[in-house]
Amino acid sequence: MEKVKRIRVGAITLALGLIIIGSLWTLQNIFPMTWIPRMVDLWPILLIIYGLEIIITKFMYEGKEGVVVSMDVGIIILLIFVFLVLGGISFINTILPHISFYL
Repeated sequence: MEKVKRIRVGAITLALGLIIIGSLWTLQNIFPMTWIPRMVDLWPILLIIYGLEIIITKFMYEGKEGVVVSMDVGIIILLIFVFLVLGGISFINTILPHISFYL
């Protein structure tokens, strides 16, 4: 019986996302900076990186025997968290000035 190689799509994006988020969070705690909270608006970059990883993995392993490509559960959880938290923060920061309320 042929051994099946399992490729997880999203592991690289998960690692990069955690490194970037952790680094920015640490920088903000040590040296409060005004530009780091604005990085919240750039959260869709994680979606772009994940999409690129899916495309690259598909082209690399398409048609190869004994290779199974699967989605990494960690990246799905991270993307849901980022979407809900950072998307919500971005939405709130956008809508609050229009109702004359500032954080």
